[in-house]
Amino acid sequence: MILTPDDITLVETRHGNGNSVELFDETDRANMDCKKQNVDKPAVPNDPDIPDDPDIPDDPDTPDDPDTPDDPDTPDDPDTPDVQIHQMIQIHQMIQIHQMIQIHQMIQIHQMIQIHQMIQIH
Repeated sequence: MILTPDDITLVETRHGNGNSVELFDETDRANMDCKKQNVDKPAVPNDPDIPDDPDIPDDPDTPDDPDTPDDPDTPDDPDTPDVQIHQMIQIHQMIQIHQMIQIHQMIQIHQMIQIHQMIQIH
């Protein structure tokens, strides 16, 4: 199937770190219209007497229950403060090592200059 400009819709969507523009064909546009219609409906509470269907996956847009503990096998997000602090400490250590090397080189150069001066005096 060849898409024509009439078959494509530009849609601005929000993501965690800004806006992006995505292309949709006619099928996506129909699906998107259905989603828009569902979004505008008021939320209907679940009937406690009807169990959830285990074959229907959870909505990914639904926030996790704060009382649910994290899965210990899931790695932490690399943008969490602990990881950032660890990276900052590593960078600080690298800077310190670099400064120590520079100081050591300056001392060696100074010693070489002193030796050269002593040789000249002698």
